[in-house]
Amino acid sequence: MNPGFREVVGNCRWEELTIGRSGATLHRLVGLEGQETRYLKVMSRFAGSDLAFEAERTKWVSAYLSAPKVLDFREEGIFEYLLTSEVPGIHAADPHWAGRADEILPVLAQGLRRVHELPVEKCPYDNRTGVVLQMAKLNLHSGLVEGEDAEEELKDLVKTRPETPDEDLVVLHGDYSFPNVLLTPEGDGVSGYVDWGALGIGDRYLDLAIAVKSVILNVGEDGVAAFLEGYSPEPLDAGKLEWFRRLNRFL
Repeated sequence: MNPGFREVVGNCRWEELTIGRSGATLHRLVGLEGQETRYLKVMSRFAGSDLAFEAERTKWVSAYLSAPKVLDFREEGIFEYLLTSEVPGIHAADPHWAGRADEILPVLAQGLRRVHELPVEKCPYDNRTGVVLQMAKLNLHSGLVEGEDAEEELKDLVKTRPETPDEDLVVLHGDYSFPNVLLTPEGDGVSGYVDWGALGIGDRYLDLAIAVKSVILNVGEDGVAAFLEGYSPEPLDAGKLEWFRRLNRFL
């Protein structure tokens, strides 16, 4: 990190975080001279992601939802640096919510509905199923997907690709998991969202599949039905949800 960027960061206490990093190194920067707490994400350009994309998407969504403000973005050598503001709240994977799944699952479900109500016609980013399948192929051929059956499974996914009707085409968060959703301390609402690097127009079932995976990881299988019912009172397409859950292995 060059001296110019250190001046931007200022005098602060660095705390490395180990949750919700998405392949990046993430630091909480606690200001020591009256500065607000900020977050610094550092990623190599060879890590398979792009913080420039995340910066652009975060700026776009912050006009509609409570999301981090992009304070600085720069590239130095093989590294990218993204400095953002803090979003208020307690992330849904925090021990604060232990034993309170019944309370927060409906809140998280409605939080995803809120994301999916963003204006599709104004979103310039594409995350449709065809684009996601191309990303899956790239990840497979780059050696990022484990398992001897991976190539055959991806071929099967291409063959069995479901259609996306107009009502399923929404603005996706792209990584709607517990660490990326912040709740009010009381747990009665979503106070903000982070990690917008995969935002784009796509099939709502991709977000649902990612969310279900996070529900299972943080709460258990028993929480899936409550989450899905909180998202939609109407029955969801179980086959389509399973297809996107399988696809998520490659992303």
